[in-house]
Amino acid sequence: MRPMLRLYLRLTICFLVPMSVLLIIIRTQPYDDRAVRQLLQTDGCTAPCFLGIRPGITTASDAIALLRDSQWVQPETIAYTESDYGGGAVWLWNKQASPLLSSHESSLVTTRRNGVQIVDLVHITTLVASGDAYLTLGSSSYTATGDTGLRGEVYMAWFYPNQGISLWSDVLCPARSDQIWVSPIVVQFRVTMRRSDRTHVPGTGC
Repeated sequence: MRPMLRLYLRLTICFLVPMSVLLIIIRTQPYDDRAVRQLLQTDGCTAPCFLGIRPGITTASDAIALLRDSQWVQPETIAYTESDYGGGAVWLWNKQASPLLSSHESSLVTTRRNGVQIVDLVHITTLVASGDAYLTLGSSSYTATGDTGLRGEVYMAWFYPNQGISLWSDVLCPARSDQIWVSPIVVQFRVTMRRSDRTHVPGTGC
């Protein structure tokens, strides 16, 4: 028994030592948020801004042109419609786009102002975990939570008015902290934001 016990102890030590060293190396590595920061905070473009589109300033025609010229967008998927009051566009990303972008459609919404369609917000779906976005952007000015309209599901939201960014994440009930921080986010770039930007639907959710 003793030789076998010594063998087990040696095997355990041989396993634990490399694992401990690996964990120490991982924990001492600086957090690299460059990819997330590049996606959320465009260099050389006053916030809020995404792909050169600035909500509150960029016209619909200029936004469509920027999307067509972008190396991330499939131009043939861009579709824009408008009415007397506003409009909207949807598109898909190509293989050159940031790997942090989801394959789901992204969109923008426009509002008619003085006869001109101006981008009001840009809405993108991502694979970024809410915890990673929070580490990059820091503490939010205010947060919100509410029902998504689907039973057993709620949304969490973080608002950053100074950056013109709001983050949205849908989580299943009960909403545990470990689940919240790994859930992928939807990002909205916009000038104005309110706690009521997403409709609360009573009688559903958790």
